[in-house]
Amino acid sequence: LAEEAGGAVEVTSPKFLCTTNLRAYAPKHYVDIGMMVEWLRGDPVVAEPDKLESWQWYDLDNLPTPLFGCTENYVEAYRTGRSYFIA
Repeated sequence: LAEEAGGAVEVTSPKFLCTTNLRAYAPKHYVDIGMMVEWLRGDPVVAEPDKLESWQWYDLDNLPTPLFGCTENYVEAYRTGRSYFIA
């Protein structure tokens, strides 16, 4: 988490959310493990400006599009309990 969001974010209670076998971005192939945590405090910072422009919070019913394939799976897993995806 510190690599992605900087060291100021504190979380607890990590839980497995889902696994995605993602082949939709050929020739790249991703195997992604999604996790969920409880946020305690701190704000994310752009730790990798060459890969990320900004952090923003969105309501799950009003997410921007397009989303990276794994992100769509995170939302579905959170809502339905489904834990494995092939995309």
